[in-house]
Amino acid sequence: MGKGNRGKRSLRNAQTWDHGKQEERKERKLKKAKRNFSKNNDSNKNETINSTFSDEIPLNIDDDIPLKIKRGMILAHDTIEKKESYRLRLHIENTKRLVEKLHGRLVSWDEKEESQRRLEEQILQENKLKEEKEKEQGIKKPKQHGPRPETWNLRGAARPACEVYDFDTRYVCPYEKEIEDHKVKQNSIQNILSVYRGNIHNGPKPFCQNYVMLLAQLGHLYIEAKKYRKARETFLECIELEGNDMKPSITNARNRLIRMYMEIERYESAKRLCQTLTQETSAWMHYSALLLEFTSNETQNQATKESLLEKAIKVNVYCAFFISFHSTFSSVMEYTMDIEDAEDGTLLEAIEYFSSDQMQIWISLNASDWMKQSLLRIYKGEILSKDLLEWGNKLIENEKIHLIGKEQADEESYDDDDDEVDFSMYAGMFRTAMEMLEEAGEFK
Repeated sequence: MGKGNRGKRSLRNAQTWDHGKQEERKERKLKKAKRNFSKNNDSNKNETINSTFSDEIPLNIDDDIPLKIKRGMILAHDTIEKKESYRLRLHIENTKRLVEKLHGRLVSWDEKEESQRRLEEQILQENKLKEEKEKEQGIKKPKQHGPRPETWNLRGAARPACEVYDFDTRYVCPYEKEIEDHKVKQNSIQNILSVYRGNIHNGPKPFCQNYVMLLAQLGHLYIEAKKYRKARETFLECIELEGNDMKPSITNARNRLIRMYMEIERYESAKRLCQTLTQETSAWMHYSALLLEFTSNETQNQATKESLLEKAIKVNVYCAFFISFHSTFSSVMEYTMDIEDAEDGTLLEAIEYFSSDQMQIWISLNASDWMKQSLLRIYKGEILSKDLLEWGNKLIENEKIHLIGKEQADEESYDDDDDEVDFSMYAGMFRTAMEMLEEAGEFK
């Protein structure tokens, strides 16, 4: 009886903890730990601990909290970097799973099966829309009954004799039929990735395009996780599937790969890539090829540089001005980090290149000064043609194209897109910077 009464009394006196009391309890424990720490540890011991763990534990949490308590706080919880790494790893695994699933479907492509699958998906979509419409109208779904006799799967003595004994003329061996169906399927199966390698855009839509875009997305995630070898393999697979002559390309694998090579200083690999993709029309490829001439230890050939400069200016003339007068454009251009994956030959592509890490390479190698002197020589008529640097008409054409595309997008969708790039704003800033350079006499 005594034990039972004590148990009931303890349950009656039990009180739940709220958030305020829990915080007060934590604060009292922290103050008690501080007092014990200050009593039992002198200043010399504290300095020794600080010197031991200063590189491992950030001391900017609270200067009043002893280092022993800080260490416990940090080891008990994941840091922001750890949480980001977990999230990135989860994205990589999910994307890999999607790539593997679509890869298995494309390497064993059966047109008959795919048409049947598309028909089933269409029926499911129609039924789903029908159910939603009936739900909105308040129509109740009829009660479903059990399976009909023709759908019963009988076993044992209840099975018909024709399904049990081989001597019946109507009997069809399921195993032999499965083997025959497998042979027929093997003759109709084709590997889409091999058949359409180099022109994947002509493959079955939208599966081939989705596969290449998923590969490019996986490559971006590998770069973010600093797994450069896997990112290189993924991007090269994208380029091989799309083909060297594919214009415009489905993904930005070419630009991302050359940017990765330049960022990790794999200049020889970047050179080989530029020599392979000779028909590429992006500023990233041509200006990187020109920049690689300054990273080489070999004797720099002026004629080679001028030839590469001419190709680069033909591809995107705005980049030449951004590189040559980077200090002026840095003071004028704003919101440059908002631009991603811009179209080739446009002002937005030049701004994206200008705000990338490659600008620091141009400045550190003094290649931007060479670019500036080369532009002045072009204006004076000493090298190349002065018409190469004509940018006014090109900018007007880009504005017209962007305006037409914006009008078409507005007709198709009435929703406001806050992420849409304001091309006219960037064009106005570029014109302002060029006017400042002309007033300062930089082109004379």
